[in-house]
Amino acid sequence: MLKNERGIALVLVLILSLIALAIVSSLLYMATMGTRTSGAEKFYRTADDAAFGGTRIALDMVINNFDNAAAGGALSAPFQAQLLSVLDDQACIRQKLSRAPGAGFVNWTECEPSRRTLNAADTPDMTFQLNGVTADGMPNPYNVFVKVVDTIEGNTAGTASSSESGLATGGVGGGGASVVTPQRRSWIYRIEVEATDTASQRERATYSMLYAH
Repeated sequence: MLKNERGIALVLVLILSLIALAIVSSLLYMATMGTRTSGAEKFYRTADDAAFGGTRIALDMVINNFDNAAAGGALSAPFQAQLLSVLDDQACIRQKLSRAPGAGFVNWTECEPSRRTLNAADTPDMTFQLNGVTADGMPNPYNVFVKVVDTIEGNTAGTASSSESGLATGGVGGGGASVVTPQRRSWIYRIEVEATDTASQRERATYSMLYAH
């Protein structure tokens, strides 16, 4: 009988030890995962900031070059003049800024197929770097890719109107005639932006945006 009691005590001790080991292992796992998640969030946040900065530069590209593209003129970089090379294919970008793609991209004849995909890093319209730093303060730039993937043509010759019909009218010379001016409609662009850590391809962030000009 005494031997049986000792055996039961040993089994209980082993069970309690396993439970304690499971609890300690779970705590260590949660602490480790928390640290890894925090570090991943920190890296992602930097990539996200770079991508967000890229969206601002992408909008400046549209704003600065809308008139030039419509007139068929040379495009200008949205920042320092010495970085004009960031506009990779000006003929294609001019078409993207001034024409809707049309069925089968018939209006984007200067754009090779890879420039029409939704992946910003796949033959982008504009490429540049934004500076970042590592956790220990070392320089760590991010590659930023920008691509216009769709354009909805607007009407910049019209005028704003609050009428329900969307038409602005005005009398002419007292003869009872009216001049009908179409309501102005914005050009709308879909722009894809991706930022990637130059040191680690896993650290990236993407933005997909619609911009009405």
